[in-house]
Amino acid sequence: MQKIESKKDGEAGGGALRKVLTFSLGDEVYGVDILRLKEIRGWSPVTRLPHTPGYLLGVLNLRGVVVPVIDLRLRFGLSATQVTPLTVIIVLSLQTAEGQRECGIVVDSVRDVLDIETQAIRPAPEWGRCTASIVPKRRCSAL
Repeated sequence: MQKIESKKDGEAGGGALRKVLTFSLGDEVYGVDILRLKEIRGWSPVTRLPHTPGYLLGVLNLRGVVVPVIDLRLRFGLSATQVTPLTVIIVLSLQTAEGQRECGIVVDSVRDVLDIETQAIRPAPEWGRCTASIVPKRRCSAL
């Protein structure tokens, strides 16, 4: 595992930097490349779908596009999300084998935007048909 060197906006540093939106799931802090971010929405109920995995909460209509919404806590093997005023849905635009797709992830709260050196980020494992580079921050090691 590699140590992650992160910097707040405006701090000087060596190599190439990537902007990362950080968010929390319980006591852990993760990040996703800000270029994948489409929007951040406050929590709103989704339309449930039958015969889907438990972590797939359902879908929402985002300006005419049907977007699947995943409870990231359940997907990571944690307890289900308890909705609070800080709970949000982060809508991401992801490149898949079938082309560009939108996907919503439910997180406990949004934290900050950080600059992280690109060599400290490793690709995340495949998640079915979606892949996203998500970096844990609290433990200072990359997935």
